[in-house]
Amino acid sequence: NPATARPLLLTHSRGIAYKLFVGGLSQFATEDSLAEAFSRYGQVIEATIVTDKV
Repeated sequence: NPATARPLLLTHSRGIAYKLFVGGLSQFATEDSLAEAFSRYGQVIEATIVTDKV
């Protein structure tokens, strides 16, 4: 569900930029660990985790 997806990951593959919205991450996930996990699929340009204000 894009409305509840928390992080935003921008990757680049074959000259095309993609924005991926990934939900359900652990509260211990970091932008670096997220970028590292997706780096096997292409160059990660930016990884941002957006959290709900509670």
